[in-house]
Amino acid sequence: MNRKGQALLEFVIILPIFFIIVLFLLDFSNIFYNKIYLENQLNNYVNNNKVNNDINYKKDITKEYVEITLSKDIKLLNPILKTILKSPYNISTSVTLYE
Repeated sequence: MNRKGQALLEFVIILPIFFIIVLFLLDFSNIFYNKIYLENQLNNYVNNNKVNNDINYKKDITKEYVEITLSKDIKLLNPILKTILKSPYNISTSVTLYE
């Protein structure tokens, strides 16, 4: 029996699965990083009233409270995840300030 051929076949079968898993990890880490980035920008906006250009923001003002929402679109890398989450994936965070 040819052991080199068997190892090559196993490698060829496992390699695409490995790449898909790596792309999943990259996409989820990118989403997680950007979620934390948005929360930090929300804190900056509340304290300094400034937000970066790549972030969309919305401010709802009523008599009792102010709601600030920041959102950002993220481009996904994984083709399977693109179909599940619909690329670009939108993340958002909000805070409600009572007066």
